[in-house]
Amino acid sequence: MHDKARWIPSYFVKLPDGRHLAYTDYGDPEGYPLIFCHGVPGCRLEGRYFDEMAKEWGFRIITPDRPGIGLSQPDKDRSLLNDARDIGWLADALDIHRFGVFGWSSGGPVTLATAYSHPSRVTFVASLSGYTNFAIFPKGRDMLLRTGWPLPKLAQWSGLLFKAVLAIFVLCARLVPGFYYQEVLKACGQRDRDILSRADQESEFLRDQIEAMRSGIGELARELNTQHGDWGFRMSDIQVPVELFQGDDDHFVPVELARHQAARLPHSRLHIRHGDGHMYPLDPEFQAMFFSLARRSLTERHPKAVVAE
Repeated sequence: MHDKARWIPSYFVKLPDGRHLAYTDYGDPEGYPLIFCHGVPGCRLEGRYFDEMAKEWGFRIITPDRPGIGLSQPDKDRSLLNDARDIGWLADALDIHRFGVFGWSSGGPVTLATAYSHPSRVTFVASLSGYTNFAIFPKGRDMLLRTGWPLPKLAQWSGLLFKAVLAIFVLCARLVPGFYYQEVLKACGQRDRDILSRADQESEFLRDQIEAMRSGIGELARELNTQHGDWGFRMSDIQVPVELFQGDDDHFVPVELARHQAARLPHSRLHIRHGDGHMYPLDPEFQAMFFSLARRSLTERHPKAVVAE
């Protein structure tokens, strides 16, 4: 049983360890379930980006806030494997046995952790411009820190300085969102700026960002450290096929991270999107292609699961 929050189309489940996990439920309510792992900064509201196209292709998009982010309660033992465990618990609470999972940017590691942790339940896996495991590719973390986006750079700092600068960053997003949005645009390549400049995109983007930043500074810091630390598993142990997408003009996540993943995931396929940056998941043309691929993959590999759902 889940309760709807009054001010936003959000829901809550109580997990076996007593925490409450918040999530949104978009797309076709009777469609095949895909669990979406949001980026950073980001939250459950990112599921809204896929709502219309998911309805057209018959997919249900379930997007949980990770622990301590948005409306979800913190997990004192935070790790990627625990995040994947939470996704399994969420699926249990919603009476979903088999599901697909995909993630954008820093949601990529959570996606791969879920594929590793639930190989018999996960039927489709895709990472959109996701990170790799910096514990085995520290050069990749250095590349990320050189990008134009502030949050990855902040992750290299620690202690009071880290939290002080992060607090200023969050305050700026909350109090002067127009300035914050312009700074995001400046960090983007041309294709990304074109996507973010489309009608209604600014309000949706800022709503997601600001909601994510309702989290405490400590929780945002923990989120970054979880993404950038040792994952606790090897990509070579993931036996589920993985679709990797990456723009070659991404100013936030270097293309080398996708190539590193592709070389270590035994059943992966890398799709380099020429001329695209980081925001292509918001593009309806990409979404149509993506959901078509997901539908075709599910039909070929798990036809009984698709029919059963």
